[in-house]
Amino acid sequence: VGRKRRNTNGVDDDGLDSIIPEANFGSDDAGTDTCLRSSSALQCINVDDSLGGGSLLCDERTVSDLRNNAWSSSAKTQLAALRQLLDESIDVVRRCTPSLSPLLSRVRHGYDSNNDAYEAFCDGKRIVVNLYTYMPRLPTTAPCVAAALATAPKTLLHDFIVTVTHEIAHFLQPGAGHGPEWRDSHMAMLVEVMAMLGLKELPTASSSSS
Repeated sequence: VGRKRRNTNGVDDDGLDSIIPEANFGSDDAGTDTCLRSSSALQCINVDDSLGGGSLLCDERTVSDLRNNAWSSSAKTQLAALRQLLDESIDVVRRCTPSLSPLLSRVRHGYDSNNDAYEAFCDGKRIVVNLYTYMPRLPTTAPCVAAALATAPKTLLHDFIVTVTHEIAHFLQPGAGHGPEWRDSHMAMLVEVMAMLGLKELPTASSSSS
């Protein structure tokens, strides 16, 4: 675990204003979806370049494993590649809709090895993407990040875009849960992304092969 810190645009998470009041979480119409639900207690740690540098929100077990250097080099490569893809997806959304930059600056890289049931969550102040759920999507034999990215499923970037815009839509429609206002906001962002990428629809893992 290193000291290098990823640029967070000068935002201190502890000082972030709540965009979605906590009182709305109980009636968010989320059903079994966990994107507005609790996760493991996550601790922010600084990591070295082998994991992508900067800061990472991790569960207690992962923090211990990283500090004890228990991760294999291939696992580190996978995570570093996923972090690069997530940053790329954020940049795509930002270029499509520059006005979303303040909200996109609230996206955080997370790794919750105790939970594979959620891909991201919004706690009213920030969005945390759980990269643990994406680890099986990358090869375990890539010798470096560039190789991992070269062999990554073509749908992975699109999946990150869907996840990020899904959570941003909660910021745009606080209190709307997964109702029609939230769905309209999410779809509007996806339409802009598809137009910029020249796609008729965003491919998914089930509709497009790697």
